[in-house]
Amino acid sequence: MTIVLSQIETGEAFAKIFGPQCRKRHMSEALLYSDIFKEIDALINSFQIEEARQRLTKLDASKIPKKDRAQMASLARRSGELKLAIKILQPNVFGAGRPEYDDLIEYASSVRKLGLINQALILLERAPEYPKTHLNRAFCHIHYWNYKKAQSELEKFLNHEELATKDKLVGNINLVVCLVENQEYDRALKLLVELEEECEKNSPHLLLNLKETRGQIFYKTGKLDEATSLLEELKKQTGQQVAQTSFFIEKWLLLAKLKQGKITPESLEVKAFFKNSRDNGMWEVIRDFTWQLALITENHEQMNHVFFGTPFPHFREHMLKQWGKATFPIIFDWKDGRPWQGESQTFDFYKMKDVPVSYGKSIHRLLMLLSADFYQPWSVVRIFNSLFPEELFDPNTSIKKVYRLVEQLGQLIKKEKMHLTLETTSGGYRLRPTPGCVFKMHREMIFSSREQFLAHLLYQNGLSHRFRAKDAFGIIPLSQHQWYRAFKNLEDQGFIEPVSESSTFYNLKKVS
Repeated sequence: MTIVLSQIETGEAFAKIFGPQCRKRHMSEALLYSDIFKEIDALINSFQIEEARQRLTKLDASKIPKKDRAQMASLARRSGELKLAIKILQPNVFGAGRPEYDDLIEYASSVRKLGLINQALILLERAPEYPKTHLNRAFCHIHYWNYKKAQSELEKFLNHEELATKDKLVGNINLVVCLVENQEYDRALKLLVELEEECEKNSPHLLLNLKETRGQIFYKTGKLDEATSLLEELKKQTGQQVAQTSFFIEKWLLLAKLKQGKITPESLEVKAFFKNSRDNGMWEVIRDFTWQLALITENHEQMNHVFFGTPFPHFREHMLKQWGKATFPIIFDWKDGRPWQGESQTFDFYKMKDVPVSYGKSIHRLLMLLSADFYQPWSVVRIFNSLFPEELFDPNTSIKKVYRLVEQLGQLIKKEKMHLTLETTSGGYRLRPTPGCVFKMHREMIFSSREQFLAHLLYQNGLSHRFRAKDAFGIIPLSQHQWYRAFKNLEDQGFIEPVSESSTFYNLKKVS
C-alpha cells in the first residue's frame, strides 16, 4: 500500500522515527534546495547568467541531496559551469548503486558540452531507450558531422508521445537541420513551415534560426536571389550581435553573393568574415565556408587543404559526395610555403624512421592528433576525448595528464630540432610546420582508440594477412607483455583474428 503524505504529515512521520531535530533538518534541506533551484532557474531564464553562476559556485556540491543532484547539475550546465555539473553528479553516476536515468542523461549532457563526446556516447548506452538519450546522441553525432545518425536518433526521440512542448520543439528544429544536411529539402521545408508558426508565438530566437535554415535551403537548391534577399533581411535584424546564428546568416549570405558574382574571394567582406569568425572561435563555420568557397571557385589546392586538414570522417564523406569531378590524392604535402635555404625535413608519422618518439605510444598518437586539424585548435579536453575515449574524465587529474603529454612533446620538438611549432592559443594547442618542413598527410590522421591506431600502423608497415606476432614486435617497440595485452585487445575489438587456434599467425580484419 502506498501512502501519500502532506508536507506537515511527512515532517511528523520523520519526527516519530528520528526525533524532532531530524524532522527540522530534513524538511529544511528539502525546502532549501527546492527554493534554490527555482531562484537560479529564474535567473538563467531571464539571462542573468553571471548571477546564476555566482549562486551555484557558492554551493557545497557534497551536501546536495542525491535526489536533487541532477536538477542542480542541469542548472550548472545551462549556466556554463560544466566542471561543477560534473562534480555534482559524479557520486551518483560512478558511486555505489545503479544511477538513475536522469543522472546519466544529465551527466552525459555536461561532458558532451565540455567536449567529451566519446564519453557521452558511452554513458548514453546505459540508458538505451530513455527519450532524452536519443536527443543527446543526436547532439553528439551532429558534433561529429554525422547527420544521418543524428536524424535517426531525432526521429526516435520525436516518436515518444510524452515529450514536453519545449523538448519537442528543440528536437524538430534539429531534425530540420539534419534533413537539410541530408538533402531532404522538401521534407525540411514542410516541417519548417509548421515550426515557424509555433516559434512566431513562443520563441523569436528559434524563429531566427529557422529563417536562417530557410535561407540555406534556398542557397543549396540554387534559388540564389531568394537566399540573398532573405539573408540580407535577417542580417539587418541581428545587427551587430555576436551570436552563433549571426555567423551562419553571414556565411550563407556571402556564399550566395560569391556564387552570383557580386563579390570575389578577395573582397573586404570575405576577409572581415574570416577574421571575425577566427576571433570568436567559430572554427567549424570557417571549415565549411572554406570548403564551399573552394567548390565555387573550383580551387583544388584549397579543397585538398580542407580535406586533409579535417579530422571528421563524415565531413570528408560529405566532401567526396559533393565534389564528384575528381578524387583527392592519397597523401597531401602540408608545408609552410615560405622560402627555405637550409636542410629540409619530411615527416610521415606512419613510418618509424620519421618518428623520433616511442612508436605507437601516446606521444606518437598526440603528434598525429595535433597534425589532423588545420582549423580548430586542440583544447585539453578535446585531446583527452580523442586519446583516452573510454577513460573516466576527472577535472583535475585528466587535465594534468594531457598537460604532461603536451609538455613532453614540446621538449621533444626542441631536443630533436624538428621544424615544427607547438603554439598555445586561447582555444588550445596547434601544431604547425615551419619553413623547410613537410608533413605527409594521410587521409586518416586521427584514431578513436589505441587499438585502432596500432592496427593502422601494422597495415601501413606491410602487415595484413598471415603475419606472426614477432613481425609486429619488429615494427612497434612495445614490451612482450604490452604486446600480449595489445593482441588480446585488438582481437576483442575485431581488428585482428588468429588464423587458427593453434597458430601464432594473424590476419588484419579491418583498419578503420
